[in-house]
Amino acid sequence: MATPFQSDDPLLAETSAAGVLGGDEPLSVKTLQAWRASGKGPRFLKLGAGPRAAVRYKLSELRRWLAEGERQSTAEHTARAADAVRPARRESTAARVAA
Repeated sequence: MATPFQSDDPLLAETSAAGVLGGDEPLSVKTLQAWRASGKGPRFLKLGAGPRAAVRYKLSELRRWLAEGERQSTAEHTARAADAVRPARRESTAARVAA
């Protein structure tokens, strides 16, 4: 049985998280920090308050984020990106009046 200090889902510091995300060529910690600031990277935990509080990443979250980025082709990525920025189509006034 796991205690509060043991986990099947370890927390990783930035350097370790960058290594997991980068594979054979470790990702720059600066890149990970920039992603975190812009909201583009994996979810993270902040341990404490203030700008200098320690940041940790759950290993399961890094794996989930990597899996979410898997693509078959660049066209698939382009289509997903377009769907993400395309505003919801609004019904025309004529269609609403006719209904």
